[in-house]
Amino acid sequence: MKSPSRKPLPAQTVDSTVLLPNDKPLDFWDEEIRLFGVAAQGLHVDDSLLERRDINYRPKGIELDHADCVVGDLSLLYTPAAAGMQPNFGFVAGLWGERWNLSPDTNLRLWIKVQDEASQTWGIRLVDADGLEAVGLLPDIEAIGEWQERTLALNALQASAGFDWGSTRLFEFEAPFGKEARIHLDGIRFECAGTIIGVTDKSLAQRMPEAKASRAIRIETALRKSASDKSSAVSGVVGAFAKMMLNEDLETANQLLVDELKKSSDGNAWSLLHTSLYCRFYYHFSNRNGKYPDRMAPETEALLLETLWDRTAVKNDIASARQSTWWLDGSENHDLNAKACNLVTSRIFMDEPDYKNRIYPDYGFGGGYHYGHAGYYGPGINAETRHGGGRANLADGNEYNARDHYKAWLAFMKTYFRERVERGFFLEYAAY
Repeated sequence: MKSPSRKPLPAQTVDSTVLLPNDKPLDFWDEEIRLFGVAAQGLHVDDSLLERRDINYRPKGIELDHADCVVGDLSLLYTPAAAGMQPNFGFVAGLWGERWNLSPDTNLRLWIKVQDEASQTWGIRLVDADGLEAVGLLPDIEAIGEWQERTLALNALQASAGFDWGSTRLFEFEAPFGKEARIHLDGIRFECAGTIIGVTDKSLAQRMPEAKASRAIRIETALRKSASDKSSAVSGVVGAFAKMMLNEDLETANQLLVDELKKSSDGNAWSLLHTSLYCRFYYHFSNRNGKYPDRMAPETEALLLETLWDRTAVKNDIASARQSTWWLDGSENHDLNAKACNLVTSRIFMDEPDYKNRIYPDYGFGGGYHYGHAGYYGPGINAETRHGGGRANLADGNEYNARDHYKAWLAFMKTYFRERVERGFFLEYAAY
């Protein structure tokens, strides 16, 4: 059984970790769904990996079951009929070229619950990085609708000559099922001499190095998708950022960014995406302070700064930085996004020659730009001055520049994090 050729990813070994008594195996619902695959005869369960890496992946025939599990918070429920009654099902070592570092002395342990017409024996197949196989049987799977733990010694498998146990990329089962069959899987792991490699439930000691090893390829994959994606309403600005990060097609990237900057207005000043992303553009690509200068054209950078000032000058009210961190200007996610952007843009402008001496409007009533309209201003608001409507005027009559605002917001954020550590994070979360 050989899969069609695909562009190989850099191999990453998933090493065994010692599972200490307090190192609880944890489920990661998104990963577990994607590690599972089915395959037709002649193919392997990693054949659909490209599809399963996609952010919009929607699985068929596999779902999470939080109500019926043995290990951790959930189990996986496999419904062969919904998956097209494929003969092979199983798990890959990882989505990004990971390999299990196994040996013949390793045991595969798993919990299974089968609801089907009859008990059966499952075929099992391990496949290494070169497509070589080690095959065997997992007998006596009882179709009794009850959880049963099974252990398989890998030294009972028949391995092809040259099979590389230390570079195992997947294992899969082959079994016939009835059309009404339902198979629960949970707590799947490899064990050897007191060490464990989790397949479904994993310890943090395993998850953290796995995430670190795959970080670069995950970022590049996401950037390339964003650079070519034209389906989203915000694809222009996101695509521009991706192209600049990849250092590809910079002329198009600059034009996309300019087009988006020209659309900026008071009407979208509270967007959760744009202002924060524009700050990232500055610190990644600006010729003055960017990590990767020369990717943003000077005229684009000038428009970026002008737009950032227009989007934040009113919203960046120093009176807000002097209020309780529990005082919100509108909904909590927009409020926190705005205050974080106030800190960052103040930091940007205090070092920009054309902006560092500018005086902020500081109306003394918070966010501005008509955020929430009467819902936050109250009736009778003056659309020009933004005064009235029950909003207090907290302005002190002094003039403040970007450095003053930066110092105020820095002190605010330090207090914010201390108070959230002491009392818990989000008011909106507590409201549910």
